[in-house]
Amino acid sequence: WLDLIGGGLLFLGAFTRPVAVLLALEMVVAYITVAAPRGPWPISNGGTEVLLHAVVLAYIIAVGPGTWSVGKNSRR
Repeated sequence: WLDLIGGGLLFLGAFTRPVAVLLALEMVVAYITVAAPRGPWPISNGGTEVLLHAVVLAYIIAVGPGTWSVGKNSRR
């Protein structure tokens, strides 16, 4: 449910930074609990997609919503 609702909010640009923080934390927890016990390197433990999602969400946290977003924090 977090990915479905959070992805929709990110798509609309509503509450972009808080939602991105929540989803990035979810991805980090998923990596630690599922992929990291299989090995130290993401390429060998199957965690590359999860880490890619976490990096993209960290970028969204840093940049914030765009000009076409619905949220109040949009750049104009």
